[in-house]
Amino acid sequence: MAKELNIAALSKTLIRNIRAGDYSGLLTYCSIFYPIETQKIGFWDDLDFIGMDFYLPLLNITNDGNISSQQDMVQRFSDYFQYFKIWLSNQSSNASSKPVVSTEVEYPSSLAGLAIPSATPPIQCFGNYSANFTLQDMGFKALENNSEVFNETIILW
Repeated sequence: MAKELNIAALSKTLIRNIRAGDYSGLLTYCSIFYPIETQKIGFWDDLDFIGMDFYLPLLNITNDGNISSQQDMVQRFSDYFQYFKIWLSNQSSNASSKPVVSTEVEYPSSLAGLAIPSATPPIQCFGNYSANFTLQDMGFKALENNSEVFNETIILW
């Protein structure tokens, strides 16, 4: 915990120094919304907006070989974003009122890419790593159908 407090204090100092200098732009920090990072950041209040990287698994290829429908993928995003909204609403009013920007979303074009979006695919793309642009498109459309969580949304694929 002491290490996390030091990182937050150093980050707050860095943000103050940047704002005191010649830089006049907006500041954000990009976080992956998992319990390992976002909830531990102690300097959201000092930033201009909240940047979120989303690597959300939309398929479970280890338990069955069935591919989720588009509606199932939309529902997975919706459930996940409900959890995100609850977290955000429990932050200070200064943090919870900040715009949320999706800074990175990744869906490699394969079955495994939708199951484990943050994984590095093997050099030889075969089996569950074979190219499937339809699945990739379904993943991004599921995100797009849940974009109300963001104040700003830029989706490129």
